[in-house]
Amino acid sequence: DRSSVYAMMMSRQFGSWTMKQASGMFVSNSFGVGRKRNQINFLLHDCNRYFASKSNHVVPTPKNPYDDPLSPIEELEEKERVAKLTAFQKEAELRELDKQITLLNTYRDINTGDKFTFKGKMKAYARDYGMGFMAWFWTVYVGSLALTYTAIEVGGFEALPLIAKVDGYFGTNMAGSLDPRLGNVALALAVNELLEPFRLPFVVVTAKPVVKMFRRR
Repeated sequence: DRSSVYAMMMSRQFGSWTMKQASGMFVSNSFGVGRKRNQINFLLHDCNRYFASKSNHVVPTPKNPYDDPLSPIEELEEKERVAKLTAFQKEAELRELDKQITLLNTYRDINTGDKFTFKGKMKAYARDYGMGFMAWFWTVYVGSLALTYTAIEVGGFEALPLIAKVDGYFGTNMAGSLDPRLGNVALALAVNELLEPFRLPFVVVTAKPVVKMFRRR
């Protein structure tokens, strides 16, 4: 809303200033009260200009569902409109668009049922957080694989006897052609896949705070 954009504007321009300090002009620094007041009035004017014009997006004409949302001419008109915005207006407009996209994606996830399943939430996180989510997923996957392999090695378990039993069922000779360590790697991979029902909920629950923590840094 308008107040949140004002707060964002003030924090970007004046650091730790609060809205009460900005509007009341409780200023005591080397820049001087008059200069600060002029800067604030200018920024408030810029903010009001944004709110007056934020609904001026190019309205697309009705099209076939498989066509692009905007025609080439409409894309050019929208590009020209955006080129006339100030840096603050662009950032404020992007924030508003991101809020609308998040809301629409939530409606869509509810409609498809993805909002209420771990698999659906995983798809939503991959869409919303991109590479950050995928990096966390593969970190957890590789970590669980490493722990599984370490447990097999430390426990002294040999995969070759198990593979030999499989050879007996299918008439193959995989055990004779495998290095014992490779057999343990194959077993670790198989066990790691069996852990997916436990790994996936963990990734879904922890992905959002982990990605946000690294983005803040």
